[in-house]
Amino acid sequence: MLKLRVYRTLSDLPQSYVALFQKAGRHCVFQSLWWYECLLAETTDPGDQIIIYGVEESDPPHQARAILVARTQKGGFLSGLKPRRLAAFSNFYTIRAGPVLDPAFPDNREVLQVLAAGLLAERPAWDMIAFDYLDGESQAFKDIYAAFEAHGARLSAFARTDVWYEEIKTQGFAPYLEKRSGLIRKTLAWKNRKLDRDPAFQHRLSTGPEGLDEAIAAYEKVYAQSWKEPEFYPGFIPALIRRAAQHRALYLGTIFYGDEPLATQLSLKSGDILFQYKMAYDDSATKAPALRNLSLGALTIFRLLNHVLDHDHEVRAFDFGIGDEAYKAGWCSQRRSLYGMRVYHGASLYGRISYRAMRLRGWLSRLRRQMMGGS
Repeated sequence: MLKLRVYRTLSDLPQSYVALFQKAGRHCVFQSLWWYECLLAETTDPGDQIIIYGVEESDPPHQARAILVARTQKGGFLSGLKPRRLAAFSNFYTIRAGPVLDPAFPDNREVLQVLAAGLLAERPAWDMIAFDYLDGESQAFKDIYAAFEAHGARLSAFARTDVWYEEIKTQGFAPYLEKRSGLIRKTLAWKNRKLDRDPAFQHRLSTGPEGLDEAIAAYEKVYAQSWKEPEFYPGFIPALIRRAAQHRALYLGTIFYGDEPLATQLSLKSGDILFQYKMAYDDSATKAPALRNLSLGALTIFRLLNHVLDHDHEVRAFDFGIGDEAYKAGWCSQRRSLYGMRVYHGASLYGRISYRAMRLRGWLSRLRRQMMGGS
């Protein structure tokens, strides 16, 4: 028999939950314990209340089947009336999110039914429950939706962002490169050879704890000199790099000219998928005559993929993460959507009003598009 239990911190979880995190984390790094430890430690906001829901077997005791790391959420429609909102813990550093499930369990539908029923039965009620960064093509997405719907909730699901990815069917960088456009296959390959001819250029790759302090310092120096805004949570990326290195999930490649770091690419290995997580290059350095027109940012991607596809035979796909930027289409040929889901409590006044307000906004948006199209 399955039941829902509530925990307040990750350290409170029984050992079977740690084992579930380990199982799920081998398939998806964003469902690992170390990912959540890092995310909660570095990006929890003042006033957040962390709640960890566990679905477990009664016999044997505490045999974990699902974990939902969540937090209370402020704002939104009717924020002045202070509705009770719960959100699966995610933010702009997240690439995949949702309940942590056992990938080997034969049928997670019953597990999600228990989770949905338990969340909707809590009192005082959650007026709205939010999920983001769900894989819309996964069975888990369909099962989460069906579970809440079966217990009387009103739902909305929407495409939140697109991600570009590439499945690797033939091992090695050369077969992959042959399928790319001329800009990458010829022009960028020529620029890569140009770097090889100049001994001042080096590409340094960090995958473990050795030399990690220097690698993080180089990453942060490049990022500070790039076009990108400063990190909202400045401690998160260094902490993520350290934890990824401890768990053999790190690929951090940096191009140097002499002792100066010029461009950097942070990637995370998740099972058989390589996630391109962060890329930056020094804007000012690209104006120097020796560096002009070298496409240093693209070259960090080129060199990292070259190494991974030739040497890490576990990698069978790579994912360019959140965002639909045009340059990603050059590296990938496949695209999928990540979805958000909003669960509105059918027995809650605020939940019903919020649901109707969401439907009204959608209707007005469609009407506006129709009127603009007809004008």
